[in-house]
Amino acid sequence: MIEEKFVCYDTIGRFGAHDGEVAKDIIADIKSSHVDRFVIDLTRLELIDSSGIGMLLIMNAEAAAKDKSFAMIVGGGQVRKVIDMTQIGLIIPQHDSLLAYLEALR
Repeated sequence: MIEEKFVCYDTIGRFGAHDGEVAKDIIADIKSSHVDRFVIDLTRLELIDSSGIGMLLIMNAEAAAKDKSFAMIVGGGQVRKVIDMTQIGLIIPQHDSLLAYLEALR
């Protein structure tokens, strides 16, 4: 059995312009961690705005620059609508649940 190691970031509430420090912390973690896989769980978000989308793209770019993977778990509601409308899922792999993410690793 192969043990897959990854870091999962859980987000709650809103993700946007006022969350730059959170994004900086995640980016610093991506850069310094010995783990190669990162996933951000957006299922408990109520709202994401264009700044939040931009921060996700920066996190993905920073992971790619370190030859690491970055994915997102997307729930429903406004967050799903924004993710679908921006088509960010074409750049950052998206999954419907943590279980779906884990199955994709196999």
